[in-house]
Amino acid sequence: MKIEIQLTALTPKGNIVIGKLPLFLDLEKPIFNVHSGGIELTARENQVMKLIVQGKCNKEIASTLELSERTVKFYASSLYQKYQVDGRGQLVHRLSLLGEAEADISK
Repeated sequence: MKIEIQLTALTPKGNIVIGKLPLFLDLEKPIFNVHSGGIELTARENQVMKLIVQGKCNKEIASTLELSERTVKFYASSLYQKYQVDGRGQLVHRLSLLGEAEADISK
């Protein structure tokens, strides 16, 4: 996916466009996600995180994402490590403090 960012400079006479910067995104690689508290998550980690916040158990997450429960546990553990928490409850609490849990439930 290609997007273009316009670079501007603020001058006494107003904004001046100083260039354009093409940005190429590979959606298969980890992405910086504004809904993750500034923590880099893969697309799959983000999906698992949203379902955890919605109160889904590992079996439900596995069924929804067509994964094994063991794989879901792997992603959950990765999230716990990235957010420096010991479990689901602490993860949801940390996300709520970051203002992320409510944003993710509505999606």
